Amino acid sequence: MSAISEKVRVALYSKLNVSGVTTFATGGIFESIAPESASLPYVIFQRQGPGPIVYSLGATSPTQQLEDDLWLIKAVTDEDSNTAKEPQGLGEEILAACITALGTSMTLSGNTVTGYYRFSDIPPYQDPLNDRTIYHRGFLWRIAVT
Repeated sequence: MSAISEKVRVALYSKLNVSGVTTFATGGIFESIAPESASLPYVIFQRQGPGPIVYSLGATSPTQQLEDDLWLIKAVTDEDSNTAKEPQGLGEEILAACITALGTSMTLSGNTVTGYYRFSDIPPYQDPLNDRTIYHRGFLWRIAVT
């Protein structure tokens, strides 16, 4: 992961790990994969892959000009996550809280965020696991940084 992506990762975690999100995602916020001991519901965020990194050629070496990444933000729930709500509905509430927490801008020290928006939804899917079903809902967030 590049130095810019690492800054974005830290900033995303800070934006998502707030009470507005963790009130619904009581199991926590995790990068890439939740530990086996994590309780549901929780949020996963993960860099999905960079777009082409743009460089300019300087007198002595190339300088990175733009890094454009997609980040997956995903709510993970099951039937036992909240007895008052269906797992899919709880997933929607968690994602709405994530969108609110992400806001409309991001500030990174030493860089400029030039693109910051919800890029697309990912189709919801279900994973059977032993005697229960795990529900996944999410979206991709585009973050372009110079």
